[in-house]
Amino acid sequence: MIKIKLIFISHSAEYGGAEKNLLDIITNIDRDYYEVYLLFPREGLFEEEIRRRGIRCFIINYKYWVDPKPFSLRLLLNLPLNIIGAFRIVRLIKKIGIDMVYTNTCTVISGAIASFICGKPHLWHIHEHIGRRGGAFCLPIFNGLIPKLIHLLSSHIIVNSAAVKDDFPKAYQEKVSTIYYGFEIPADGPKDNEKEEIKRRYGVEENEKIISVIGVICDRKGQREATLALSIIAKEKSNFRLLLAGKEYRSNRPYISELSAIISRNNLQGRMIFTGFIEDIKEIYAISDMLLVPSSAEPFGRVVVEAMLYGVPVIATRVGGIPEIVEDGKTGILINSRGPEEIAAAILRLSGAPQEARRLVETARRTAIERFGMARMMFEIESIIKETWQRNQRYR
Repeated sequence: MIKIKLIFISHSAEYGGAEKNLLDIITNIDRDYYEVYLLFPREGLFEEEIRRRGIRCFIINYKYWVDPKPFSLRLLLNLPLNIIGAFRIVRLIKKIGIDMVYTNTCTVISGAIASFICGKPHLWHIHEHIGRRGGAFCLPIFNGLIPKLIHLLSSHIIVNSAAVKDDFPKAYQEKVSTIYYGFEIPADGPKDNEKEEIKRRYGVEENEKIISVIGVICDRKGQREATLALSIIAKEKSNFRLLLAGKEYRSNRPYISELSAIISRNNLQGRMIFTGFIEDIKEIYAISDMLLVPSSAEPFGRVVVEAMLYGVPVIATRVGGIPEIVEDGKTGILINSRGPEEIAAAILRLSGAPQEARRLVETARRTAIERFGMARMMFEIESIIKETWQRNQRYR
């Protein structure tokens, strides 16, 4: 059987939600039908993991073509590098005999340009809000242009929530499919003695309640608001601690400095746990009493589903794709803003209602298993790949 040669273009060589989803796809894709290659802009932990799995990888220097910061001069500097990167990808496509290009996230465009030049079908998997305020990776003056370019340079577009699909004009949506992330159903969690060991490692006392926020330390993820909420809770409860699991990037130093100042000003040093990047996030869920997602924008909400599967109750802002995952009062608690007072009230309410928390957890896990299985995601993605390939063959 002749296999379809498929190259995935990753925007990053490090770990994040979009990269984890890409890892799931390439791990579970049917190798009887597809010969898989990965392209990265640099070396990194994610790139190393792919190589360890025996998948052929390449590195070509390409940069972001859109940016979350308004009026970023970096984009102008990136333009020639992205054009050069596109032509290097063209050479790679021709050398290997690639049949289809699959770009992961809206933030890189070089693979899309290369596939257009080569006349190859191109799938674009969008994991971010585009063309609008609230987590959009774009310059304000280009808000309308970016969806048009993505549409022009794609044979088909995959998005991770209906909220992201709504970022595209109605006229473009016939080419856009919503596919929710898929997850492996976890086996039973750590035994009690293993949980105690994890708690000891993080310095957690027996009677302490752990509120966890998982994600890169940045404004969009809301660690500042979570910390301010903790300062309110601390006036009533002495046994609550806030665990922040996520990488600290140099580009976010001003935000991290602001966070440190809030901690010092409110004497919260003994109530905070910073873990940095955690490769095995299961141990964080094992010691968490609740997951807090105080995001200003969340195209999907991968950690929300993970928490549901691991039996951790969720409190999250009603933004982006989160309401597509969480049904308020049935599978979690949705809050209308990320104001510290509203966050603190939701935390205290949930911690004071253990029976409600158990009910939420049971319903949430059952719902997550039904809606977010890995087999379902892979069937939908492979169906789109096959349909796109067959359509391209007919029109050649």
